[in-house]
Amino acid sequence: MSMADLFNNDWRKLTMVIYQKPRDSKMLGTIELDVTE
Repeated sequence: MSMADLFNNDWRKLTMVIYQKPRDSKMLGTIELDVTE
């Protein structure tokens, strides 16, 4: 059971990082486009 908990934590952290990375990039792109306009 401990292993499952560890795996869940690792996966969750990885998903959070991957999800946050593209979100930041998209936001930056949108902001840059707005500034250009």
